[in-house]
Amino acid sequence: MSEPAKKKTSRRVVILFAIGVALIAAGIWQRDYLTTQYLGYQLRKAAEAERAELAKSLAYKAPHGQRLLVKLLDDTDSSLSVACRSGFEAYLNDPQVSASEKQALLTRLNEAGTSFKENGRLALLELIPTIHQAKIPDATTTTKHWLQQAFASPSAEEKVKAIAVVMQNDLEQLPQILPLLNDPEASVRRAVVLALGPVREGKPNLLDDEDLLKCLHDGDDEVRQLGLLALRSRGRNAREIALGKRYTHPQASERQKLLNDLALEDELDVTVWLERLTHDKDASVRAGAARLMTSAEKPDLERVKAMINADPDPTVRRIAYFYFEKNRQ
Repeated sequence: MSEPAKKKTSRRVVILFAIGVALIAAGIWQRDYLTTQYLGYQLRKAAEAERAELAKSLAYKAPHGQRLLVKLLDDTDSSLSVACRSGFEAYLNDPQVSASEKQALLTRLNEAGTSFKENGRLALLELIPTIHQAKIPDATTTTKHWLQQAFASPSAEEKVKAIAVVMQNDLEQLPQILPLLNDPEASVRRAVVLALGPVREGKPNLLDDEDLLKCLHDGDDEVRQLGLLALRSRGRNAREIALGKRYTHPQASERQKLLNDLALEDELDVTVWLERLTHDKDASVRAGAARLMTSAEKPDLERVKAMINADPDPTVRRIAYFYFEKNRQ
């Protein structure tokens, strides 16, 4: 055989070999794809008790099985969603699965999560503890994003779930919970008070006493009870709580009545309460507090002087000045 013919034959062999490899690869790909589709079909039709094992099988069949499982995670059938989550948990908890493989799964979850409905978003929140335990590099960036989305969600269930995840796992998002104390849904407000109200040993109180006192006026009875229990856990006695409840009353007229009672008080050091009332949002309450502060047993003239210089209401400034000068005579 001539040299050119040998070269031509050699090229044909290489091409045929490449085609053969491609066909084999395509066959394997097609086989894996069909296998995962069949497992997915079985998962949908299976009884609840059998779903967890099928979901686990799919979780280990990357990428097709995982993609299908991610899609089913957002299914309206809650038991199917739970099964999918358990499959991912088994995969993420497996020490034989490499960090890069777990990272690839997290990427799939995050990408799909942008179009998830509520059921899928709740499932992602449930996965956060397992994801953190798996020690996936930079996983906290992704999970923080999921939590932020949940805090801003119109769904009360998502907010409550996110609060629970943060508290149970001691995550860094605690300050983001605070604004939810004013959420229109009582279930969310309850979750915030339950999470941040009681004393947490060795940790600062993110929810201060005044916030808890305001809870005593909440329209929901359970929020009021949780606020009261939290205040007691902080060592506040019945007298302090009663005064604080009046001090934070939403009606200015009730806070005015508190001023009148403080003027007659002869057992309690009223300076602290008067100082708080000098910051009241109602001008008439601030003016009354300034008057009483100059005549108190321990007058805080520095605070009255600050009101003369900086109170936003000119009438309050004049009243504070009048009683300040009267005290000096």
